Amino acid sequence: MPAADDGGSAIAGTLASESDIVGNGCQMCPFTSATISIWPAPGPVADNASADAIVNGAAAEVTFGADMAYRHAFVPGSYLICVRPYCVGVAVVAGHVTPVNVKLVNGPSRFFVFDPVTRAPLAAPTLEVALQ
Repeated sequence: MPAADDGGSAIAGTLASESDIVGNGCQMCPFTSATISIWPAPGPVADNASADAIVNGAAAEVTFGADMAYRHAFVPGSYLICVRPYCVGVAVVAGHVTPVNVKLVNGPSRFFVFDPVTRAPLAAPTLEVALQ
């Protein structure tokens, strides 16, 4: 489910963790914690090379520990949100929350991005950056 839109320009979501052991093919993903880092971007970020240049080119605008859920206000624009080494590019629009849920799995983290206005799921590629 997307985070509630309270009329503020922000990025918000929940964090879940998938166990690496599944007994019957189906399980609930419990809430978890993670460190989230967010960088401003010059425009939409859709490839690993661009994400890597942003992450390794400057310090994040904000880095914070999120426990089960998070919300952080931003001015409208393009951003790169990471649970390193995995990232996703998102857009923040004026007066709307951009929902981004994160699922931590044994392998690449998965990001579930929703359109900030329509609340419809978006096909946003998960990007990988080099750890330095």
